[in-house]
Amino acid sequence: MARRRNFTRNLNPRLIVAGVVILGLVALVVNGIVSAAQSSSSYVILVNQSFGLQANSIFSAQSIEGQQLGALLVNMPDMERSTLTHELDSLAQTTAASSVKAGIAKSPEASNGVSSGVATAVAQRATAVGMIQHAVEGLLGLTTVPGSGSSSALLTTSQATAELTQAGVLLQQADNSIPPLRTSLASAPGNVKLNRSVFILDHGLLTAGAMGSLVASLEASSTLAVTHRLELSSVLIQPAPLPTASAPGAITISPTVALKVTTVISNQGNVGENPVVATVKITPVDGGIAGTSSASGAVAAGGALSLALTPLRTIPGTTVTLTISIAPAPGQTEKSGLSQTYTVKIAPSTTPTSRTP
Repeated sequence: MARRRNFTRNLNPRLIVAGVVILGLVALVVNGIVSAAQSSSSYVILVNQSFGLQANSIFSAQSIEGQQLGALLVNMPDMERSTLTHELDSLAQTTAASSVKAGIAKSPEASNGVSSGVATAVAQRATAVGMIQHAVEGLLGLTTVPGSGSSSALLTTSQATAELTQAGVLLQQADNSIPPLRTSLASAPGNVKLNRSVFILDHGLLTAGAMGSLVASLEASSTLAVTHRLELSSVLIQPAPLPTASAPGAITISPTVALKVTTVISNQGNVGENPVVATVKITPVDGGIAGTSSASGAVAAGGALSLALTPLRTIPGTTVTLTISIAPAPGQTEKSGLSQTYTVKIAPSTTPTSRTP
């Protein structure tokens, strides 16, 4: 007993205090580590759950986009040019929008890089749709912006087939990349379930053989064949013709030193045309001054174009032949309705005016 009392008496009070402090610090550190681990795990779960909600929303939209593309791959050869152009433009825009959303959703990154993987797959689908649009428009010469006259550069049969085949490969790669991503996220903290996402249900539509057959059908399609048809639908002459009795094609206008013509040109074809050129020509019959004026513009398929030509000089008291014409579109076979001709008598001025001999 005496030895125990001596041992206790010999302990340094400072060492005892130091030991207590160290134990307290260790406890705080351990507690902090446990709390941080718990907090980090909760954060990862929240990130995974948030991404899952966003990804499933994107996949729902992509399901519709994929169905639309599948229908296009089957029905393209039977569609009208304007309808096909609209459908391709619309699908390219919606898939691009989905790709942007997937890119935003990948930050912060979900477990195992799943969000980046999904963003890549959605981007591949958007890229493939853009390639399909480019190939089809290039093969058929479809106008991408109505009325602009600008269209995709023409592609050969082999070029279009190659690009469509590449798009098919990209779509299959995107579809095949989704299942492992679903498995990876389901096994990560939160056990989040991603919906199944297959853009094209029938991968047979995406093979090289299928794309080659599609190109052949597009080229043979009667509804997608190019039709060029411009027509001079109306002419406005200023000054306006006077209400006098005249032979067919003959008009009388008030005294004037300038004759103005405005044309309206209709495009009855199924492709936009640019340039569309209108020309007005005055040929003297009884006095007068020869002159020519031209103007040009662009017109969408099924649309109309109004062109106001520069006024031509005239002399009161003379008679001239007025010819208004438009140039046929390249490849236009029907040439009727491209011009109108009038014999124009310009009434004499009330004040004496010298005439050209």
